Amino acid sequence: MCSMLRTGVVLGSQSSCCRTLQTRSRPETDVAGRDGNDETELVGRLLMMSTPQIPEIGAAFQGAFGEQGPGLRTASCLLSTLAKSRRPDIAEAVVQWMSAVSTEVNLYHYSMLLNANARTSKWERALKLLSTIAQAHMQIDTITYSAAISACEKGAEWAQGLHLLTGMADSKVAGDTIAFNAAISASEKGNRWAKALSVLRTMVRQEVESNRVSYNAAICCLGKQGEWGKAVDLLGTMVQVDTYHYTVLLKVYAQTSQWENSVRLMSLLVHRTTHTDKIAYSDAQAFKIAYSAAMTACKKSGEWKTALGLLLDMVRGRLPTDTITYGAAISACERGGEWVQALQLLRLMIECRVEMDTIVCNAAISACEKGDSWAKALGVFGSMVQSKMQVDMVTYNAAVSACESGNEWMKALELLREMAQGSVEMDTITYNAAMSACEKSYEWVKALKLFSTMLQDRVQASTITYSTAISIFEKGDKWIHALEILIAMARESVQTNTVTYSAAISACSRGGKWEKVLELIGTMKQRHVQTNR
Repeated sequence: MCSMLRTGVVLGSQSSCCRTLQTRSRPETDVAGRDGNDETELVGRLLMMSTPQIPEIGAAFQGAFGEQGPGLRTASCLLSTLAKSRRPDIAEAVVQWMSAVSTEVNLYHYSMLLNANARTSKWERALKLLSTIAQAHMQIDTITYSAAISACEKGAEWAQGLHLLTGMADSKVAGDTIAFNAAISASEKGNRWAKALSVLRTMVRQEVESNRVSYNAAICCLGKQGEWGKAVDLLGTMVQVDTYHYTVLLKVYAQTSQWENSVRLMSLLVHRTTHTDKIAYSDAQAFKIAYSAAMTACKKSGEWKTALGLLLDMVRGRLPTDTITYGAAISACERGGEWVQALQLLRLMIECRVEMDTIVCNAAISACEKGDSWAKALGVFGSMVQSKMQVDMVTYNAAVSACESGNEWMKALELLREMAQGSVEMDTITYNAAMSACEKSYEWVKALKLFSTMLQDRVQASTITYSTAISIFEKGDKWIHALEILIAMARESVQTNTVTYSAAISACSRGGKWEKVLELIGTMKQRHVQTNR
């Protein structure tokens, strides 16, 4: 007997009293002459039921089949369709109606119900169905177990999934690829790398056919838990390893900014394929994904030179490149403020006839802005507009920030007007950059007007926003207004910092309000804000 974990359910053993059904065989055919349109109409009526009831189900079946009712094959097809439509509630109501009218319900029908619950992650319902099957003295087979384990996997119930896999072995039911893969994936979702490896080893030991899914889930689990060495070792033990297995780990490296591991793994991947004169198309596509993931890891770590090297390797190796691969390299240059390299990559995209998109151009504009090349940034922006490429809030924010770097306050305000006319949403970054551009150019009235508009439009003001406003009042010898802004920050629970207090202190000092200066210094110490020495 196999007890179900935490459910109190007992599954029937494989005794002679069990009714063995050949679930993989084709169910008996229905009465000849049945019109398929009736079945289609019936499915449509069933799917329209929000809360299916037995009498309602019965009326639908009687309308389609009369008193005779559906045969086994039709019932199986209907349940399969309902499972694919993610309506396990209707599927279960149909089975209940079949039982009520003494229509035979077999293991195949219950497997369809389990699949329906698996598709919708209803693992608890799947376990209850297993209990029902056992109570009906049906022999639970591989397909049924696999469907139940899949339900647990999709519901992220790794412990239940592994318990069911153990139950299969205890009941002498042979596990298949689907069951083991679902158990490994469940372990991966539960961040249980040791369990995932254990299931994979059991799979190999029992000579159950493993596939890409089996190893990918285990590799991904090891990578997410920082077990990089074990993940690479697992790749080394595989007899039939392909590029996609490397890609799985590279994507994990990209998510965790492990650029050194990414480059090391790419070297192993390239070395593995050096003996091949030609790379198959599918493998070439996998290489493209692998390189993109490695470049993303470099981007997040600010390793723009390494990212460029990877892209050049792709070009020299005549591997397929696309917007994503170039985008990863340009974004890496953007992180490092390497605007010259970013613009060169844009030109290379044109030469290689790789389509540009908004994200790539946004990164190039931002690279120019960070590299203090505002004219080049606005040049890219202008090219986007001229070529009628879609521009969004990120595009405008990068362009306005470039104007701030170049003290081009008039151009910054012009861009804001364009945003308003084009119904492009403005956010905190937009206003902060425009305010700073005006403030640096001594256009204080315009900066304060932007601050007022920002508050009226209920755009969230940040520490930078308030600090800019205080700095303006400090330069204009308006110490009272500077303190009012400081009070407003406390009221709105906006964090203050050294810059904020320094500007307010300077405003009070210029106004000869030394008691206020001492008061602000005391407040800084109480709030553990670092003071300038």
